[in-house]
Amino acid sequence: TTTTTTAGREEDEEYEDHRSNGETDANSRRRKKRKETFYTEGSALLTRARMRAAKFSLQRARERVLADSKNDKSNNNREKEEKETRATFFNRRRKECANLKRSRFAPVSSVIGDSRPLSAVASLLFEPDEGSVNGLMLASSIKNENDAVEEDFHTESLGVVLSGSWTGAVKVWNVRNSVNKENEDKEEQKEETMKSSDVNISCSSAYTIRASEERITGLAFSPLIGATIDNEDLPAFASASMDGTCALFNFSGKKLASLVGHVGRLAKVKYHPSGTSIATAGYDKTIRLWDANTSQEIFCQEAHSRPSYDCAFNGDGSLLFSTGLDSYARMWDLRSGRCLWTMKGHSKGVTSVSVDVTNSLCVTGGEDNLVKVWDLRKQENAYTIPAHSRLVSSVSFEPKRGCWFSSSSFDGTIKLWSAIDFSLLACLEGHEGKVMDCSLGRAGERRDFPGLIASAGYDRTLKIWK
Repeated sequence: TTTTTTAGREEDEEYEDHRSNGETDANSRRRKKRKETFYTEGSALLTRARMRAAKFSLQRARERVLADSKNDKSNNNREKEEKETRATFFNRRRKECANLKRSRFAPVSSVIGDSRPLSAVASLLFEPDEGSVNGLMLASSIKNENDAVEEDFHTESLGVVLSGSWTGAVKVWNVRNSVNKENEDKEEQKEETMKSSDVNISCSSAYTIRASEERITGLAFSPLIGATIDNEDLPAFASASMDGTCALFNFSGKKLASLVGHVGRLAKVKYHPSGTSIATAGYDKTIRLWDANTSQEIFCQEAHSRPSYDCAFNGDGSLLFSTGLDSYARMWDLRSGRCLWTMKGHSKGVTSVSVDVTNSLCVTGGEDNLVKVWDLRKQENAYTIPAHSRLVSSVSFEPKRGCWFSSSSFDGTIKLWSAIDFSLLACLEGHEGKVMDCSLGRAGERRDFPGLIASAGYDRTLKIWK
């Protein structure tokens, strides 16, 4: 009785204190309710990651707005007629698609990648000068496995391609433009050689990494790969494998860390545009975000009711997309952790996803042989393409302007589609059997080598298309 009386007095005194401070009963109840927490709070690492994603996305958006205003200002200073309008913007994209449709694609290089089928590929082009942006790698020389170069040829490094196979090996390939030494001093002959550079493009193995004892399922370059050349402590690329681990390597091929946490098979791996974090999708139905520098797990999200198969970031780094074998794709807000949209439309598992540079369109490919285009602003299915006769293994937007996108399939073809009217621009045939993966190299500002398409096949070949 004494205890009850004392407790009652304390409550009365607290109540009188609140009343004396002018606080009403309703405010008091709301204040007490706010103190109660009905969810598990995230870690400090997660909070920092969310803040980092928010700041990075705002900075990217600001740069895009300033670039647009700068272009408008410079055009106004010249002539009003030269001002770029929405109509001329779409005309530019239509012209690029038309030029692509008239082009003839052929594999300029085809090499046997391994003794077993290739399962993943990633490509990156070098920039021709030091004015590279967004972390693109500068031009540099990469020697072959024998640490030597043929005597009769001078090699210009155009880019790097990664390939992963069922043996668990990751190979680094050097894409080169070979010019005969006898013609080096003759500018006219050199210009002719550059015009016909597609004939002289070669793909040679730089080195091989034993990344895993199981099959390689995904590969990704770091956006900060330019900084990794001088700093060997920074990861340059990542590989995912069926043993459930994601391995990080520097540019020399040294293994720096392993991301361990998934239960079962790991499907795909993607880098955040800032290069500070890595996303993985696994057969344990989760997508996970990792700190690229410390290898710590930032968060684990149960994303699908069946295995998660692919993931991708938008250009601003504010959104993370995931696909699952439950036939759904989802859009997640990295700043809040909320699922903003569930994309419903595929009748079977969704195997791949890609977002364009304008952050307005998203494409998915699935086991139902379809490629679906999604409008991110209206949050609706914009178009459905009956793209292939077998499952779609990968989809990828052209990384510079987003005027077109590619799809590869187990029917042995790679198809290029317009991002404007979604019409077929080109069909690339050359693999004998399934095309396991396809990667589009960033075009940059090179005129002699505007871009490449790298594909990995079940026939064990790595092909470079131009």
